[in-house]
Amino acid sequence: CFLYLSLFVFTDVVPVLRWNTTGQTLIGLSGIAGNASNQLNLPKDAIVDYPNILYIADTGNNRIQKYIIGDLNGMTVAGQANGTGGSSASHLQSPSSVRIDSSGGIYVADTNNNRIQYCAKNASLGLTVAGNGTSKSTKMITILKNIYAFLNINLPIFV
Repeated sequence: CFLYLSLFVFTDVVPVLRWNTTGQTLIGLSGIAGNASNQLNLPKDAIVDYPNILYIADTGNNRIQKYIIGDLNGMTVAGQANGTGGSSASHLQSPSSVRIDSSGGIYVADTNNNRIQYCAKNASLGLTVAGNGTSKSTKMITILKNIYAFLNINLPIFV
């Protein structure tokens, strides 16, 4: 699997988004899914943090990968590097969304565990901040899949 990114083109008046028809594979091996540090498997979400650090919800590998722009290999910052899923504090199961707070902490919509996990910067274990890990209600799944919000360390999380 691979990920294509395209940039905004700014004019003097209005920003214009143009589709890049040629694309460039920045991360992953084009058409080859896997769990090596230079591979992805069903990436669902990506976010760029300052200074040009890319975080990817690598859903098929049950992990969050961190890529410094220009590097070919990523680093697993949540979940297991080998892609093993689970429900413990150090595991994820089909993460679908990732957000970064101002302190470098990571919020993850851990979809198949029906929870939102928070991993402090450089932490090896996550903390469940929303969900109970067992509820499979439609409402909880919708909340977890739609975590798209700006998070700030000084603001409470509303779920």
